[in-house]
Amino acid sequence: MTQRAEHDPEVLARTKVLDGLKQAEQRTQQAVEAQQQALLDARQAATAAQRQLSGMESSAYEKLGAERRKVELRVFLYRLALTLPLLAVAGWLFVKQRKGTYWPFVWGFIFFALFAFFVELVPYLPSYGGYVRYVVGIAITVLVGRYAILALNRYLERQKQAESLPDQERRKELSYDVALARLAKNVCPGCERPVDLKNDKIDFCPHCGIGLFDRCGHCSTRKSAFARFCHACGTGAQSGRPATEV
Repeated sequence: MTQRAEHDPEVLARTKVLDGLKQAEQRTQQAVEAQQQALLDARQAATAAQRQLSGMESSAYEKLGAERRKVELRVFLYRLALTLPLLAVAGWLFVKQRKGTYWPFVWGFIFFALFAFFVELVPYLPSYGGYVRYVVGIAITVLVGRYAILALNRYLERQKQAESLPDQERRKELSYDVALARLAKNVCPGCERPVDLKNDKIDFCPHCGIGLFDRCGHCSTRKSAFARFCHACGTGAQSGRPATEV
């Protein structure tokens, strides 16, 4: 007679082993689930930490940007305090002293002040999106343009007044060196318009009428009306005597 399965020792042993394996599988599955839960908790903690770190970094960057702007503004104010008086003095020298006795020093100081402004100040202007620099550029353009327009109008007015004066008075108003420099450029010393000085038939400026050439009172040689001495005989233009007698 065949033995029943529930009483078979081999079946019982295998069933017991199978139950043990199932329990081990359950424990392993629980351990895996515990590890997965731990991993999920760690990821959530890392995400929260990263979010907190991002918030701290954002706040720190804002504070750093604010401090940098304060430092930039402080540096700009220091440089402004240094360059603004230089610009003010340079402007006064340009208006009042640029044609004086010490004009080389005056122009040297003006160039120094401009260098200090454009190199030591302009690069340190606060940006604020570029609006400050745009406003400063527009203001400088307006001021310089207005000064140039007014200076040009004053120059044209002086030219009109000068052209209305007699020839001798106009010649006295011209500096000897300025007259020679303008003649070297083939322009009229009086009105600075182009004149063909090589044409020996032109003795007067066709634009303003000032005398350009005359005759020596001693040898009648044609010479520049602005020359102090005759180039042919050396006679002084004003004294009428030879240069050796002056």
